[in-house]
Amino acid sequence: MKIQWLEKDVCVVTYTPPEDENIHQCVMRYGARDKGAISPPMYSRLDGVWAPKDQNTDGWYLRTDEDGVHLKKDRRKLIYRYDDCVQLGSLVMMLYENGTPQWTVVLKKDCIIDKDTNLVTKGTISLCQVSMEKTIPESLTAPAFVFEGISTMRETMDENGIQLKEQMQEIIQEDPKLDVFEPGSINTPLTDGTGCKIVTDSTDIFQIGLLANQADPMQR
Repeated sequence: MKIQWLEKDVCVVTYTPPEDENIHQCVMRYGARDKGAISPPMYSRLDGVWAPKDQNTDGWYLRTDEDGVHLKKDRRKLIYRYDDCVQLGSLVMMLYENGTPQWTVVLKKDCIIDKDTNLVTKGTISLCQVSMEKTIPESLTAPAFVFEGISTMRETMDENGIQLKEQMQEIIQEDPKLDVFEPGSINTPLTDGTGCKIVTDSTDIFQIGLLANQADPMQR
């Protein structure tokens, strides 16, 4: 067994059991920084590009987008779909490939999480490769540029929301059954490709939202 502390309250044990000889990792967390509150998936908190804390360090970069978690170092690029990201509590995320753990990502104690967005606004994360060999965790710092002018960003989002509401009202008034509606069509105000069309008998707003969430990427 290989025992390694990735933070003062996070310990990982890496081992290869004799029955299958595949690498495994057990993660132990001590205490609850969030006082036991239910937290969103960790990858949803890591917006932007996370870079080595020492900019002169030849280390890994991490970023998240709709495709998953990306790791980049020089010409080497890795991507882990969200189905391959295993959440462990609110502090740890494991990145898997073909059922085998490859990387461990840990929120360090200096992380500050914005209550409104649930994004990590300041602090560092620990990125460590899963291996029986000697590994040194890398400290990646939060992308400050994501949070500069965040109040301005919220104002812009509010303005866009009002404009979108007016566009949707216009569409429904002219085409109540959405017979001619096509997302992104020049025949509708939503010419930026947003919006989607679904057919359902449901009146449950959460069910409708789920259907829309599934339909939108397929139409795009």
